[in-house]
Amino acid sequence: MGKIALQLKATLENITNLRPVGEDFRWYLKAEDNENFKTIVEFECRGLEPVDFQPQAGFAAEGVESGTAFSDINLQEKDWTDYDEKAQESVGIYEVTHQFVKC
Repeated sequence: MGKIALQLKATLENITNLRPVGEDFRWYLKAEDNENFKTIVEFECRGLEPVDFQPQAGFAAEGVESGTAFSDINLQEKDWTDYDEKAQESVGIYEVTHQFVKC
């Protein structure tokens, strides 16, 4: 039985602590890892191998400078934008890509 890791890569604009919302998830992607693949979860696979990942709604993040909470981020389109009123700047997540790697 092997383990397979799901890695995400994205361009983050004025946003940090990207993660899925919910008690069952503990995946994080911080701004300092911007545009680098980062392992977010490992699957123990027995007789199967994942072939695709589609991010959906249910992600959250915070503004880098202001700490403003952004919830219900939908990454299905691989891009997301909003405006941080406290920091008076645009925020965004762009070019979300993924890969699977064997551990």
